[in-house]
Amino acid sequence: MKRTKFLVCAVFTIAWAFALLGAGKLPERENTEWRYWADIPLTYEEQEALHNAADEMGIPYELAASVIWRETNFRNIYGDSGKAHGYMQIHPYHHWDRMQELGVTDLFDPESNFRVGCHFLAELLEKYDDTHKALMAFNMGEAGAARNWAVGVMSTEYSRSVINFMNETFYNGEIGGSK
Repeated sequence: MKRTKFLVCAVFTIAWAFALLGAGKLPERENTEWRYWADIPLTYEEQEALHNAADEMGIPYELAASVIWRETNFRNIYGDSGKAHGYMQIHPYHHWDRMQELGVTDLFDPESNFRVGCHFLAELLEKYDDTHKALMAFNMGEAGAARNWAVGVMSTEYSRSVINFMNETFYNGEIGGSK
C-alpha cells in the first residue's frame, strides 16, 4: 500500500512537471529576492545587474542566466562573425530601436546587454506564451522559428538545453527535464 501511494505521488509529480514544461510554462517564483550563485561564473555585480534587468522586464533571473550560458558560456564576447554582441549575443542591427528605447549605447556593458536581452526575451515570452517558442525565436529569429513551427517543430536542441540547464542549475532538477 505504501509503495502504491509513493508511486502514485511520484507519477503525479512527474506528470505535473512535464505538463508544466511541455506546455512551455515557467514555474511561478515564490521568492523574488535574489541570491549570488557561486557556480555561475559572473561577478557579484554582474549577477546583481542581471537580476535587476530580469526583474525590471518581468522574467525569471534563472531563465536569463540560462540563455547567457547557452549563448556565450558566460563570456562577454563577439559572436556570429562579429554581428552579435555581449553576454546575450544581441544583434544591434535588429535591436536598434530597443536599444534607443532603453537608452543603451554599449552592448558590451553587462548591465546594458542584460537589459536589452531581457527586454527582448520578455517580449517574446509575452507574445508566444510558450517558453520553447520564445527561446526558439530568441535564437533563430521569429521568421526562422515560424518556419519550424509550420512543420510541427515546437522545440529545438537550443530551447531544450536552456530549459534543462535552468532546471539542473537553479532547481536541482526537481521540475523535470523537457522533452
